[in-house]
Amino acid sequence: MKVVAALSGGVDSSVAAGLLLEAGHEVLGMTLKLAPDRDGAPASQRCCSVDDAMDARAVCARLGIPFYVLNAQDLFAEKVIDTFASAYRAGLTPVPCLACNVDLKFGHLLQRARAMDARLATGHYARIVRGAHGPELHTPVDAEKDQTYFLYGIGLNALEYVDFPVGGMSKREVREHASRLGLPVFDKPDSQEICFVPDDGHARFVERWDGLGERPGRFVGTEGQVLGQHRGVHTLTVGQRKGLGIAAGSRLYVLSVDASSGDAVVGGPEHLEATGLVADDAVWLMAPAERQELGNWDVQVRIRARHTPAAARVEVLGDGTGFRVRFREPQRSIAPGQSAVVYRGTRCLGGGIIRGRLESGTSVAPQVETHQTVT
Repeated sequence: MKVVAALSGGVDSSVAAGLLLEAGHEVLGMTLKLAPDRDGAPASQRCCSVDDAMDARAVCARLGIPFYVLNAQDLFAEKVIDTFASAYRAGLTPVPCLACNVDLKFGHLLQRARAMDARLATGHYARIVRGAHGPELHTPVDAEKDQTYFLYGIGLNALEYVDFPVGGMSKREVREHASRLGLPVFDKPDSQEICFVPDDGHARFVERWDGLGERPGRFVGTEGQVLGQHRGVHTLTVGQRKGLGIAAGSRLYVLSVDASSGDAVVGGPEHLEATGLVADDAVWLMAPAERQELGNWDVQVRIRARHTPAAARVEVLGDGTGFRVRFREPQRSIAPGQSAVVYRGTRCLGGGIIRGRLESGTSVAPQVETHQTVT
């Protein structure tokens, strides 16, 4: 079959291309040019940089396959960076890798692949399993590298046309394949951070990107007392403890952020726990018949990328674009803007954007009026 290999310049996507070629498929390498040419853009990136594109070109030369660069700078700036900056300004904690997957890799790039009558393969650590109702998204063999949290938003239809060749192996095995194939990136370090955020952090990046600078606000205690001042809600996230600059006799954490007033409520760790959450902008990787049964299933829900999925029950609301989660055990630091991703064993069933917490059967209204859309 014909396959477009989405090459980031890293070892995972390079090995994916090499293994597909070895399997006898017609493989074309394609890299997205993402770094925008505008004021506020970082001088260099941790991934998707010019150097990474050159690495991808070298991999294609080694494999003897065509190499193409697809300019997606404007789309990346609009769908990923603008959304990232506006979400933080609204007091949310966004997931930019989710937006990049939805709009760029499995949106723009997949459309190009389908126009060429080709499938799309990436180096993501995930697996496609053929189930009774069609393709299913499952967690990879290497649990430490699981990227399904960032993939649920690509939608059920995309699963018919994508492949994850490294999802069935460990990172060690991937590097061994890279060395065996003679790929020049076999020992290249992994990228761990948000690709477009420089070392001085997301807050300074947001200030440069939108040109709005700092927007100081107040730290307020749970009893309404003013405890200090912060540089802006874009510098904070629910559960944050470090860098608050508040002199107190005990540890304080950000409990909620109100973008309209600029106030951030802080308190002790006992205030961070919640029994559930509400989410919207849901994307389900399930057939309609399965979705009707979701409320009867024992599932697990992940509330951030590094969170161990917690046992829960999920209730789909209205037309299916929203849902309510009830955890068996209270969970800490549920942050609006992050994703709540639902699993049943190794299978990823879908997810949505967290809008607020649930406590004792009552929804806690979200602290902001806008939210990130990834549908």
